[in-house]
Amino acid sequence: MHPELYLAHLNRIDYATSYNKYNREKSYKWNPDDLKKTDGWQHRISNDSAFDEYYLQIKNSFGPVGPIPEWIKGTI
Repeated sequence: MHPELYLAHLNRIDYATSYNKYNREKSYKWNPDDLKKTDGWQHRISNDSAFDEYYLQIKNSFGPVGPIPEWIKGTI
């Protein structure tokens, strides 16, 4: 891995952005065939505590969580 290469899954980089997306998605009407599958389960999280647990697992699985450096914010 190149030391100057940064990869970010942007919809998970900020809690407020991620939470707003979750709030929109939990009210969607899902295709019954999709509901039978486990694909996309993260888009159908049904309550806030489950969302928080999911969000923290994602954030913590990639190492320590910290503030986004200003130089990165200006680049994205």
